[in-house]
Amino acid sequence: MDKFQNVKFGSDSNKSIVTKISNILKSLGQKVPNVSSSFENKFNAQDLMNKNLKLKNTKSVLAFKILGGVFGVLLVLTIFVYYVVVSPLLSFRDSVTSLQGGAEKLSSSLINDRDLVTYEKNLLKLENDLKNLRIVRDSKIGHLKNFPYIKDYFNDIEIFIDAGLKALEAGKEVRTIIEPFADAIGIRVSEDKPVAKVGFADAVATWISVMPKVAENLDPVLLKLDEAGDILQLIDSEKYNINILGLYKNDLRPGIRFAQETLSQAKEYGPDAKEALLIFPGILGVGTGEQRYMIIMQNDAEIRATGGFWTNFATFKVRNALLTSDFTSKDMYSIDIALDAIDRYVTFPTVPEAYSKFLKVERQYARDANISPDFPTAIERFNNPFYRYAMQVNPDEYKPVNGYIAINTEVVREFIEITGPVNVNGVIFNKDNVVLELEKIASLSLAQQVNRKKVLGDLMEAMLKNVFESDSFLWPTLIDKGVDLMNRKQILVYLNDINAQKLVEKYNYGGRIIDQGQSDYMFFVSTNLGGDKTNMFTDRSYESSVQMQDGKVLRTVRITYTYEEPKPEYIDFRKRYQDWFRLYVPEGSELVSLTGNEDTKVYTDRERGKVYFGGFLTLGPGESKTIEYKYYIPNNLLGDGVYNLYVQKQSGIMTEKYDFDIFGNQYTKLIDTDYKLNISSN
Repeated sequence: MDKFQNVKFGSDSNKSIVTKISNILKSLGQKVPNVSSSFENKFNAQDLMNKNLKLKNTKSVLAFKILGGVFGVLLVLTIFVYYVVVSPLLSFRDSVTSLQGGAEKLSSSLINDRDLVTYEKNLLKLENDLKNLRIVRDSKIGHLKNFPYIKDYFNDIEIFIDAGLKALEAGKEVRTIIEPFADAIGIRVSEDKPVAKVGFADAVATWISVMPKVAENLDPVLLKLDEAGDILQLIDSEKYNINILGLYKNDLRPGIRFAQETLSQAKEYGPDAKEALLIFPGILGVGTGEQRYMIIMQNDAEIRATGGFWTNFATFKVRNALLTSDFTSKDMYSIDIALDAIDRYVTFPTVPEAYSKFLKVERQYARDANISPDFPTAIERFNNPFYRYAMQVNPDEYKPVNGYIAINTEVVREFIEITGPVNVNGVIFNKDNVVLELEKIASLSLAQQVNRKKVLGDLMEAMLKNVFESDSFLWPTLIDKGVDLMNRKQILVYLNDINAQKLVEKYNYGGRIIDQGQSDYMFFVSTNLGGDKTNMFTDRSYESSVQMQDGKVLRTVRITYTYEEPKPEYIDFRKRYQDWFRLYVPEGSELVSLTGNEDTKVYTDRERGKVYFGGFLTLGPGESKTIEYKYYIPNNLLGDGVYNLYVQKQSGIMTEKYDFDIFGNQYTKLIDTDYKLNISSN
């Protein structure tokens, strides 16, 4: 600073300095004294610097005061929002969560605990809690009923409460139905009587035996559920992807939609439910004597049209819904071997050209009866002529059955995961090794397969015993698992009883090629004709688009195959994948092109109101290939400006990714069951 202390501001250069300093001070809002044009006075530069420093300090203090004020306001607003909005909402959420827990306890008290006393207590508590929800709503968030965004949800609360109370009325009707025979089926009916210890098999058998009585009194329950469904329809489920200031996130839409759809269809499902309660006890040998059923093991590591190669089968009998001791198991090849004796006297069905060309067979065999992806068609072909002839050739080994249950390898794994490991001839099968062990057995040569039917049969018998002898607390889990597997097409059912089979097919548990009505349709069917277990390593993904072209509806379906390198323990199954593929589409569709087909022709035929276009593809480890269909669908499937598509999933396949581009609208969906899509075409 010393060099500025004796500066005289008389020269032009000094005037320039003063002007600059003056401008700086003015820009900072400081008052600047007048300086004469003569600049005769001396100006102490140190004073100027001191003023500037003081000014900076003043500005800093002012800035901190402003920032402090802003933070203070934000803090006050945050506290206000939390205590006035967030905290009440979270408190109300806790009440709703408590209600959800009460509903679970209500269900568990009857299904798991078989305790009608506890059920009634939980029913009353849930009813009181539901009514009390109104009080909690008004006290906790009543002041928010006119808040933007919140008011819509506030009004819905009353709808949820009313629907819940109607559903509880249905629960009371259930109690009324069960009470007369609760004691007989092992349900506690009084405080001074413990719950009877009943095993899974006995509990299920007793439940099934009382199904007709339940059916007689089911109408009041269905009426209340229908009323609850009507109330719930007033809710717009789309707005229930909830995010409360990032503090609470929950997508409630799927649950609300499920409840709406299920309850709204109570009237429609009611007659079917009553019919099922009347029919299925007889199917399971209640009042009808012994019933024999066949389980067909489908090896989904070698995909065939209905789910997998038919490796073996087992038959078992039930009486009064209980498993009897008569259990037989056979390799599927055994039927073909038995029929060799009459081969010269019988004309067996022919096979599609692709089977003779790639599988190298001259006629059809029992093991290849599932050429059609329509499971009832496959069973009818299996029965006639193959199993019918086998019963004539060796009636002691091949016996009439009342129905068929096809299960994929995944079913074995998922049931063992619930019931626990199975010991078969000293080999422990568990959820982690069962698939690999089954594939080792299935890959043996015919000469090595002498005991294969024995091992697989013993495994299936042990699994059935595990299920029927499991603790009663497992039966809701087992039933849920069974329904889940049927929904995912891992279990297919065919019953000889016509009325029972109609119900099976109506709810899409029979593997039938569905009648999609006035809707577009696609069903991609793989058939592994390589004879190897390569489906363990191959995945598929789909791109499906729809657009208008020259006044026609053009569909483009692109399927990409990927062959992943096997893990070390599966290296022996590393073979070349060979797939005869077919795309089933609405009858009347016109193929434009099929690229990626490695055959010299496109295979085509009609089945159950559909037409298919097929080809052939091979794939090696580490490879990826794409095939692409282009075809026109009938214009009448695009009605009223709405496009509907039904995607049917092949049994034996787990989950596949679909990317849809429907008139420019894009969607991605992971599909593990049949899927319906609809969108405006405008």
